[in-house]
Amino acid sequence: MTGKLEYISPTIQECKKDKIAAFLGENGFIKTIWYLVDKVWDEKTVSEADRVLKTRDENHPLYQLLFKEYNAEEHFRQVDSHKEWIIKAYERLKDYVPNMTMEDARQHDQSKYDFVQVVGYTAKWVHNVDWNNETWQASLNDHYRRERHHPEFYPKGQRMPRKYLEESLIDMVASRWERQLKGNGKVSNSELVGFDCKYLLRYCEGDIENVQALINKIIQDDYIENQTSK
Repeated sequence: MTGKLEYISPTIQECKKDKIAAFLGENGFIKTIWYLVDKVWDEKTVSEADRVLKTRDENHPLYQLLFKEYNAEEHFRQVDSHKEWIIKAYERLKDYVPNMTMEDARQHDQSKYDFVQVVGYTAKWVHNVDWNNETWQASLNDHYRRERHHPEFYPKGQRMPRKYLEESLIDMVASRWERQLKGNGKVSNSELVGFDCKYLLRYCEGDIENVQALINKIIQDDYIENQTSK
């Protein structure tokens, strides 16, 4: 762990180095990063970390610590990839989501590039930390508070505006296409919307009906097209 301390030291005050070294030895590198964020770094350092990550400032100590050693680089790659699949899903199904625009697709999940989410999402999806981890939960809650295409953004029982409901469908399609269907370009539209029903339970009752109606329309049109082509 002494090698990891070499990257941490430039980001903390001299008087705190012994304490951080002890924490690192007892808890490991990943938890030490969370501890720095929650208990040690001031707002100025956190703001600088946000800037360094977004601008890829390779000459800054925080870049090596967070982007390389903590591997936020992989988190950014995952977000970039998801956003590419959002655009592909939108282009594939845009006739079914007329209230959503290409600009909405391009701006999807922008908050995942912000430092407060980078730390937790890297913990969960890069380092495979348990779902109950507080750092992950803080990042997830921040994401839900800022991204209107998530049902969790809205108070219980409140309906989603149609454009965000449509974006939420495209979000599910993109995730399924990339992860479960392995990016197969030959899959049918019916396969793209073949979600596990548990994902629809996030919506309020009226929105479940609307999303299900969209899914049924996509499946129905797929069936008609297949029958016509025979």
